[in-house]
Amino acid sequence: MKKVILMLMVLVSGASFATTYYSTGFEPGEQGSAFVANDGSQNSLYGQGTPAWGRVIQWAEEQSGAVVNWAGYSNSGTQMVYQYGLNSAWLNMGSPKVAKWFEFAFYSWMTDPLAMSRAVTMTGSIGSVEGIHMQLMGNGSITCDGVAVTSVSANAWHTISFEHETTSYNWTDGSGISYDTIYTGTYKVYVDGIYKATAVSANSYNYGDMQTFAFRTATDTWSHTGQWMIDDVSVGDQSIFVPEPATMALLLVGGGLSLIRRRN
Repeated sequence: MKKVILMLMVLVSGASFATTYYSTGFEPGEQGSAFVANDGSQNSLYGQGTPAWGRVIQWAEEQSGAVVNWAGYSNSGTQMVYQYGLNSAWLNMGSPKVAKWFEFAFYSWMTDPLAMSRAVTMTGSIGSVEGIHMQLMGNGSITCDGVAVTSVSANAWHTISFEHETTSYNWTDGSGISYDTIYTGTYKVYVDGIYKATAVSANSYNYGDMQTFAFRTATDTWSHTGQWMIDDVSVGDQSIFVPEPATMALLLVGGGLSLIRRRN
């Protein structure tokens, strides 16, 4: 029993406090300003939040989708973003981030098998070097930079987590901020907390950091546009959906303690 308690103390003391660069569930008061929701699709995400969300990427007709008050992911709150048709919502975090994780929860209606919803990351502002390119098709299949990842069920919430591979490299951005790591262009993909595949950005090592991410249902042909909801977006050094090894160890030890108590 003493050994088990000692293991718990070591694991807890070894835990580190990670940095979160951006996190939102689109609830009132998050990210410095209230997100205004509606039970329909009237309150655009565009201009809401701090920093504020943008919209148009390619065409003037693009909209950003709406913050709606329906049923959010995993009881994290009622609000989330609903996108369909020519929707493009993006957020510029203001400066480069070499965050290990980019994650979000999504819910998709699988009506048109050719429909496409996309999530992308970029090194700078809109139009800069693209990093991760994730495609969710209407049949549930997920592809990331040409790699078939998995398929998900219809009409249900799922999570997707991208774990960037980093390497040591000293560099300074345009505003004079120095960094000691950089992305290699390779990243692991987890769906519902489970590892599924490893992919490489189409821009490879030129994707060295992340400043902007975007969610899109618009397509180049203006047909077969996607339809999904987005919730619990996070950019940080620690995953909110994938258990860290230390966490798993704590869970296992906790299970052992429970067994010990039952035996006693």
